Amino acid sequence: MPERHTAANVAQRLTDTIGEWGLMVFCVIHDNASSMNLAMSLCEDFSHDLGCTGHTLQLAIKAGLDLAEVAKTIDARQAQLNVKEKRLQTDCPTRWNSTFTMLERLHKQRIPVQAVLEDETVTKSTARKALSMRASQWELIQQLLPVLRPLAKATTIMCGEMHVGLSFIYPVILNLVDGVLKVEESDVLTTRNFKNAALKQLS
Repeated sequence: MPERHTAANVAQRLTDTIGEWGLMVFCVIHDNASSMNLAMSLCEDFSHDLGCTGHTLQLAIKAGLDLAEVAKTIDARQAQLNVKEKRLQTDCPTRWNSTFTMLERLHKQRIPVQAVLEDETVTKSTARKALSMRASQWELIQQLLPVLRPLAKATTIMCGEMHVGLSFIYPVILNLVDGVLKVEESDVLTTRNFKNAALKQLS
């Protein structure tokens, strides 16, 4: 599509293509960009449209991860040192589930990371101060991982190209809302806030 991807241009291109090929359209799946939502409303040929559930889940996860207290813990870890056995992974906003992978790898490598940070022959005191994690930050990661793990799995399922994802949407979202995103008494405040932010985005 050489022209600008405005809502009007997208709507016109889709309408022209449907007419040219003589297609019958039951439902259109699209990302959740505001221009795509507007394009769908401009297309009179589309009686039904649905935003990509994988993208919706990622927006919900991002809403929780963008909370100041969560983002602070994650940002502080981006500079963590590498360990020889398994290289620590960093977060990449354009790679879905990379925050979960980063936190999971860091949590598994907690003992070697702490050992390297405490070794004065390896780590300078200024670096140690900048990279060391407080107990509350480790606790937050430990609480977020069981929440992020099913969200990451759900995103992978919803983005599968080898199966139809539409039939999965309701049971997967319902399971997340009634299960992993349900606020528990044992949740620390930041975990509660993360769950509430993700739930709000999914509502």
